[in-house]
Amino acid sequence: MENYEDCPRILYGSDRASYCVSLDMVHMPLDIAFRSGEAYLSTLAHELAHSTMHPKRLDRKVAQEPAKFGSASYSFEELVAEISASFTCAEFGFDAEIEQSAAYVESWLRIFRNDKQMLLRASIHAQKATDWMLGRYKQPAAEQRLEPLEARAA
Repeated sequence: MENYEDCPRILYGSDRASYCVSLDMVHMPLDIAFRSGEAYLSTLAHELAHSTMHPKRLDRKVAQEPAKFGSASYSFEELVAEISASFTCAEFGFDAEIEQSAAYVESWLRIFRNDKQMLLRASIHAQKATDWMLGRYKQPAAEQRLEPLEARAA
C-alpha cells in the first residue's frame, strides 16, 4: 500500500478495527488478534477503503454524515469497503477469505432488495477506492457525486 500517497494515520493496538473520518485515522488491532495474515490484511484493506470517503480523497458524501447502523447510507459504505477490500486482496494475490466476505456483503445487500442497481453502484465506488489506495486513480474531468441514498428514495 506504499502507493497510497495520502494514507491516513494507522493506530495499531486498538480493540477493534475502524475508521474515523473526523480524525482521518484507521484503528487496527494487532495482527495477532486475527486468525490469519490474510484476515488481518483484508480487514486493513476494508478500513483503508473507508478512508477514501474523506473529502480530501474521493469525497463520498453519502458516507461522511453520521449514519445509523443498518441505515441505507451505512450499508452502502460497508458494501463499498468490503468489495474494495476484496479487489485489493485480489491485487496482491490472495482471496480475502471470500466466504466470510461474501456473507458480510450479503448481510448489507438485504437492505437493498428493491434496488437492483445497488451492487453495481457500490462496485463502481469500490473500484475507485481500490484504485485510489493503489495510486492509480485518475479523476475524470466531470466526476459526478452520488447523491445521498435517502434523497433518492424520497
